[in-house]
Amino acid sequence: MCNADDDVSLDLNLGDGLGKGEPVDDCLGLEEGELVLSIQEQYTTLPGKVSVFFRVSDTSGNPVPGLTANQFTIYEQGRNDDCFKPFPL
Repeated sequence: MCNADDDVSLDLNLGDGLGKGEPVDDCLGLEEGELVLSIQEQYTTLPGKVSVFFRVSDTSGNPVPGLTANQFTIYEQGRNDDCFKPFPL
């Protein structure tokens, strides 16, 4: 029998498909973290609505409960941007 926690791999997925992992761009100035964010599902509705469902775990794979929206920062990078910029919400 499996549960939802069985599908979480803490290894960086550099392959194809949903949840493809990429090293964090150095221009963001972020240090090594203690949390793992994994994309569970993503949708795009034209002309520009994007929905991303994700899970946050610690480095041992345990879910991190109680996080709120104000504890996250969303970044975007335009075609002419050298680095990512915080997305205004």
